[in-house]
Amino acid sequence: MQRTALAPGLLLGLSIAACASFGAQRMKEQASTRLSCPADQITLTPYVDANHPAKASGCGREDSMISHCVTASGSGGTASSCVVLWFSEAVNQAAFTSGCPKEQVKTQWMQPTLGVDACGQRMTYSASLSGWILNSSGGTAAPAPTDAPRP
Repeated sequence: MQRTALAPGLLLGLSIAACASFGAQRMKEQASTRLSCPADQITLTPYVDANHPAKASGCGREDSMISHCVTASGSGGTASSCVVLWFSEAVNQAAFTSGCPKEQVKTQWMQPTLGVDACGQRMTYSASLSGWILNSSGGTAAPAPTDAPRP
């Protein structure tokens, strides 16, 4: 069986077009649950390019997301599976792993990985059909530059 992983940054356009099970209405329903906001108040901002994941916003909250699709080919034909991965899921994992409050965890989409800074501890996550997978951790963020004069 040959497996082909599609780039995880191909969100809304791909998830709505190629992964039909994740239509706009289903995305709004998922976002409604995730953001604790009625579906009719959810706004979806589609994937623009590889550096800008899609976003859902509503009721003063927002969450970024990507669609991760895997196509498998074999003697029985070709099948695709797609999942929507929310950045807040990686934030929750990073907060737990690092002991850092979720409010202090920052994410940066670095296609094909998600970079996370949790109280100075840096981690990267990869997309999988079962969720975000921790790639690496343990690095620390460089200290912020100061404006103090040097002796």
